[in-house]
Amino acid sequence: MDIELLNCPFCGGTAEVKEGATSYGECRGFRAKCTRCHITTLQVVYDWMYLLYHGRENITLTKDEAEHEVAAAWNRREGAANA
Repeated sequence: MDIELLNCPFCGGTAEVKEGATSYGECRGFRAKCTRCHITTLQVVYDWMYLLYHGRENITLTKDEAEHEVAAAWNRREGAANA
């Protein structure tokens, strides 16, 4: 991934993007997580077969798009110039 992650807005810790299954294991995606306080973003999924099966075809993402989307979500700061 070529997007640098900002430090955690809560504790200042470093962040990393992790790939994994959703809590029920039905599809895969990415979430950003602080390595110190463990706060995370919501998971951005890329398993389009699952989304299509559940009638969500308008939000399908490739694996790369999902990874970039979760990094962008982590880096978004309320009230900041890039918000």
